[in-house]
Amino acid sequence: MSFFRRRTDTPPVDPAQAAAPSVDPAGLTPDQVAWIRARALATLTENGVEAIADDNGVDLVADGHRMPLDNALAKCRAANPDDWSAIVEQHFGALARQAAQPGVDQLTGDQLASQVRTRLVHIDDLRVPIDPSTVIDMTEYALPVADDLAAVLCIDFPETVTYLNSERARSLDLPALYTHGQANTDAEPLDEVFTTDEGRIAVGYGSSLFVASKALNMPALLHRIFGSTDTPHGVVFATPNRNEVLLHRISADNSITAIGSLASLAAARFDGAVGAVSPNIYFWHQGTYLRISTADPVEKSISITPGPQLESILADLS
Repeated sequence: MSFFRRRTDTPPVDPAQAAAPSVDPAGLTPDQVAWIRARALATLTENGVEAIADDNGVDLVADGHRMPLDNALAKCRAANPDDWSAIVEQHFGALARQAAQPGVDQLTGDQLASQVRTRLVHIDDLRVPIDPSTVIDMTEYALPVADDLAAVLCIDFPETVTYLNSERARSLDLPALYTHGQANTDAEPLDEVFTTDEGRIAVGYGSSLFVASKALNMPALLHRIFGSTDTPHGVVFATPNRNEVLLHRISADNSITAIGSLASLAAARFDGAVGAVSPNIYFWHQGTYLRISTADPVEKSISITPGPQLESILADLS
C-alpha cells in the first residue's frame, strides 16, 4: 500500500536554500525548526511526495499520513549545522522512497526470514501511531522481557524499518520469525566497544537501530562485549536508546558503586535521545530479566530496588 501521493510534475523551487542558522546551545530556536521543516518539505517534494506542515508545526502530513519531525530535529540538534541538510535529506528522502517499496504482505518467506529483526521496546511503545486513523499495534504478539520492556518484530528494508503489526503476525510462524529475527539482530554490527566508570561499565555502541535489542540474547552480547559468557553472578545492564547498551558484570569489586553509576548514566543517556528505550537498569541472571530501578525523567530522580536475589548475591560478595 502506498502511504503517499506521488507527484509527476516538476517540483517547485527549494524553499530552504539559505544556510542553516547557527546552533543555539540551549536547543533549537523557532527559526532553526522552521528551516528544518522547510528543508524536509522540499526533500519530500523532490522525491515526488506532496506534503504540508501540520498546524502543530512539528509534523508533516502527506495524503493523510503523519510524518513527525522529532527524529530529524533531535539529530540536527546534536550535529553541526553544516550537516543539517544531509541529515534531513536522508531522513525524509528515505520516507518518500518507502512508498515504492513492497509492503510486508508482499514479502516471501525467505525475504521475511532475512529481513526480520527482534527489537526491544518499552511497553508504552507497543502502539505506534502513523496518522490519526492508523496505529501499528503490537500488543497481541509482543513477548514480555521485564515488567516495562517487551520484544517485538521489525522488518528491515534498505532505508527504513517497519514494525510488524499484530494483524499481520496472526498469519505468520511467530516462533520461527523470532528465531530468525534474533539471529539477525545478533549479527548487526557494533561500531565501538569501550569502558567507562574506571572500567566497571562496558558500552556497546553502533549506528544500527538494533544495538540495544542485542540485550535480548544476553549470552551472545556478553561474548561480543567481554569475549566470554562467564557471568556467575549475573550482569546489570541498561538500554537507554536503540543505539547503545551499557553493562556491568557483578563482582566483588565495587559493584554497588558501579550499579549506582550505571543508573545515573542510563537516565542521562535516555533523556532527549533519538530512539529512546528506557531510563532504567535491569539485572540479568541465568536467563531472567528484572528491572531494578525506577527513573523519573521529569523529577530527575532515580530509585534502585535490587530485589532479594541481587541483594543476596551482593551480600555474599561483600
